[in-house]
Amino acid sequence: QTIVENTQKLFLEKIDVSNLTANQDFSVQYKSLNKLLSVKENGPFKVSVIIEAQEMERTIDNVNVSVVGLSERFYLKDDVLPVSITLEGNVVDLENYSPGRRLVTLELQRILEPGEYDLPLTFNVPSYLYFIDSSEKTVHITVLNKEEESSEENVTEGITE
Repeated sequence: QTIVENTQKLFLEKIDVSNLTANQDFSVQYKSLNKLLSVKENGPFKVSVIIEAQEMERTIDNVNVSVVGLSERFYLKDDVLPVSITLEGNVVDLENYSPGRRLVTLELQRILEPGEYDLPLTFNVPSYLYFIDSSEKTVHITVLNKEEESSEENVTEGITE
């Protein structure tokens, strides 16, 4: 009676789950660990193993900003600095993910004249990942006219010091 009262767990045959990638049902037998205790039904018993992906966050540093849509009449005074972004997803997806060239973009097709602008960045995250945060959400840029640059060069071209 003491053995039965103190028994908190019954053991079944071992199940190897090391290579499982999806939920699976197993049929297993009771495994006797105590010679003084016997179980009337040895099985088979149904065991369901449920696989759930573990979630995590990953910060990716020095992601280049892809500048798109700037008219050929203009150029940017300075380069747009890289940003850091934080993504969330399951461990396997995030560990294997490498950012594409257009993960972070600065869209300039609406720029119609030279000047200074504060513009939002666009984050093109794959559907299986979630965007959490970025070191920058907007960038300050100066757009110059290419014609002004070439005329300035012509003016200073024959001057010697």
